Amino acid sequence: MPGSAILSCRNAIYDKIKNNASIVAIADVYQIPPDNMSFPYIDIPSTTETIDDTYAGTGSNFRDVTLTVNIWSDEKYDDQVNVLGDLVVDTLNWSTLTLTEGWTFISINLENINSRLSDDYRQISARFRVRCLQ
Repeated sequence: MPGSAILSCRNAIYDKIKNNASIVAIADVYQIPPDNMSFPYIDIPSTTETIDDTYAGTGSNFRDVTLTVNIWSDEKYDDQVNVLGDLVVDTLNWSTLTLTEGWTFISINLENINSRLSDDYRQISARFRVRCLQ
């Protein structure tokens, strides 16, 4: 049985965001943030993988991997978090990812965006779906 596509997809998304000079000029990017991180930052904390065996008879191993990209800011107003959110969506949505571990990239698209506001921080969570096969 083939292994999981989660690590390959997470690493590819991390690399894609980390290689965007406009994003890293504003925020640090982490797969999982350290305890002592400072705002603003972006992390990729949660993933879900679904095995799609619709095409099992073809010998292909299709996977749907959903990943949440969180954008965090401690600015009082929404400007910074919104700029970063737009940059992340523009960087990832319908782009191309380079996957490893024998996975072949099919597509990535934005599924939804949620925002959270508090007195201490602003957060946008963007959920992306990656489709791949092995």
